[in-house]
Amino acid sequence: MSAMAFQMIDQDHNEKITKRETKAFLNGMGAMFLGDALTKMSEQEKKELVDTVFQKLDTNGDKKISKPEATAGSGFVQEIMDKLKGSEEEEDGEDDDEGKAGDEPEKKGSEL
Repeated sequence: MSAMAFQMIDQDHNEKITKRETKAFLNGMGAMFLGDALTKMSEQEKKELVDTVFQKLDTNGDKKISKPEATAGSGFVQEIMDKLKGSEEEEDGEDDDEGKAGDEPEKKGSEL
């Protein structure tokens, strides 16, 4: 996560990101950066997304993400993007599976 991205989310500039700041970011500027997958999410889905990312990155358990925690691994924003991408793929997978089994009628021996 870049310093600029961290500062965009860390509204009170205390060098830690809270869930409240993250939700505010997702409902504001984050929607521009993260696209359709985010704008289509319900408030409950956003809450679950934030909870999941915090569970993974809040390694000291203080319910905040520090700069070191935010930049560990793939980073805070990347974690959110990966989760959003995963939910998009799940939605796409559901759409792709619909109708596949019955798209073409089965050919009978005489039609082969």
